Amino acid sequence: MKYLFIYIFLFANLFILSAQNTFKEGSYIDNSGTKISGQILNIDWLNNPSSITFKVSITAKEEEIGLDQIQSFELTGISRYERHTIQVDHSLNDINTLSIQRAPEFKEETVLLQIIADGAATLYEYSNNSLFRYYYKIESQPLTGLIYKRYAVDGNKVQTNNRFKQQLTILSCDKEKLPKIDNLRYRKGPLMEFFNTYNDCKGNRMVSLSKAKKTTEINIKVFGGISSSQVSTLVRTAITNFPNKVNPTFGIEVEGLLPFNNKKWGLFASFNSLKYNGEKEGPLFVGSSVVDTKTVDYSATNMSIGARHYMFINSDQKLFLDVGYGFEVVSSFKASSYITNDELSVKTPASSIQLGIGYAYKRLSLEARYIFERNHLRQSFLLDNSEYTAFMLTLGYKFLSF
Repeated sequence: MKYLFIYIFLFANLFILSAQNTFKEGSYIDNSGTKISGQILNIDWLNNPSSITFKVSITAKEEEIGLDQIQSFELTGISRYERHTIQVDHSLNDINTLSIQRAPEFKEETVLLQIIADGAATLYEYSNNSLFRYYYKIESQPLTGLIYKRYAVDGNKVQTNNRFKQQLTILSCDKEKLPKIDNLRYRKGPLMEFFNTYNDCKGNRMVSLSKAKKTTEINIKVFGGISSSQVSTLVRTAITNFPNKVNPTFGIEVEGLLPFNNKKWGLFASFNSLKYNGEKEGPLFVGSSVVDTKTVDYSATNMSIGARHYMFINSDQKLFLDVGYGFEVVSSFKASSYITNDELSVKTPASSIQLGIGYAYKRLSLEARYIFERNHLRQSFLLDNSEYTAFMLTLGYKFLSF
């Protein structure tokens, strides 16, 4: 069962990771200034893209268009990007690695910047992992970086270079309508609000193609189903392979979908019950002709944490894979012998890797998950072993999403 599930998981993993994202209507402008319309793969980029996947029609062949071939591109009604050569300050905000220099430490880069506010003044965003920088452009003036930097003084004091506030004083209209610059934070949401308000005041705000804040979506679901479990023990040199048993399992899961790549990636944490009761006859010890009846009684509350990846079939259906680590919060494992009246009892929790594959339809989900070997006896008894594995099949219902 273990190897069959691994093969299925690996095959599904290759299928899901190689499956196409959704192509959306869009266009790009090449280096000659020609606008080419067609379909662009919508990856919902976390970082500024270095290329796009493009095709002139739904049925046409895909081609990769590199950064050096694009002046700008747009996914119609979704997002717009322009190529610019800019100075990027890579100073870190981590208090333990702050620079002692007040001035930005620039490096030149050519990137596709996302336009997040447009009109009389245009606001651009540079994103590289956890580094965010903002740039603006007014009419015929060159692109300018908004300067913000935290730096260390006297070894343990933190100060901030907020020059971007002074830079933005050039944007004036009806000052009663503009947000106060003194209170402005160097964040996407507040800066977008400032630029949109300015463009509204000028009467030429363009349609906004970016949300002020991408948020993590939280889902909570309950699930129930069956766990098909197997146990083997090595006690007093006698190996006992107990029969497969099917028991009910119930649980609850919290999932957070990450705010990029169209929310195809998520993290989850769940609790569920595990149980096994088995009995089998076998030799009292290796070479013995005495037949003994051996039993195993196991129950646990299992907590799982892991990562999940989705592939959308359509707006209502999706497949998913997850990889996680399961560890028992509460555990009881007993292996006993009828003839000798011996009982090995362990309450120390065990843990193992888990793999899952599933299908979701709206609020419902069906998941198969394999729990790899857990050894309870070895943790307390040097010469004894146990091996617990389980295959779970559960039906879930997402009752809360926010």
